[in-house]
Amino acid sequence: MSKSLLCFILLLSSFSIYAQSSTVAATPESPKIKNIRKIMALTGSGKLGIQVMQNMINTFKTGYPNVDPSFWDDFMKEVSPEDLVNMVIPVYDRNFTDEEIDGMLAFYSSPVGQKVLAKLPVVLQESMEAGQSWGAEISKKIIQRLQQKGYIKEG
Repeated sequence: MSKSLLCFILLLSSFSIYAQSSTVAATPESPKIKNIRKIMALTGSGKLGIQVMQNMINTFKTGYPNVDPSFWDDFMKEVSPEDLVNMVIPVYDRNFTDEEIDGMLAFYSSPVGQKVLAKLPVVLQESMEAGQSWGAEISKKIIQRLQQKGYIKEG
C-alpha cells in the first residue's frame, strides 16, 4: 500500500471518528462556520480530497484490473468534496477561535496567502525529499556508529 494511500485512509478515518464523536459547537449558520467554509474553498480542501480519492481509486484499479471501469466511475459519482468539508468543519471549529478563523481567512485571501497556497505543493514535495535525504544521512551515521561500537559487524 502506498504511503499516500495509507495517509489518506488514516486521514479519512480520523475525520470520520471526529465527525461521529462531536457536533459543531457553533450553529451551521454562524459567521464562524461560514468563514471556515470560505477557508476550505480558498485552500481547495474539498478539491484536494477528490484528487487524493482519485489517486486512491487508480491504485484500486491497478490492484483489481478485472473490475469493470464503470464501477469506478459510478463510485466516484458518489464522492462529494462537500462531504469532506463538512467533516473538517468541526475540527476547525474546535481548534480555532472566531478571531483565529478571521485571521486565517484574511491571510488566505491576501496575495501572500494565495502564493502560499499556490507554492505549497512544491514546497511540501521538496521538503519531503529533503527529509528523506536527511533521514538517509542520519541512518548512515547510526549504522557507522553501531559498527564502530561493535554492535554491528561490518559487512
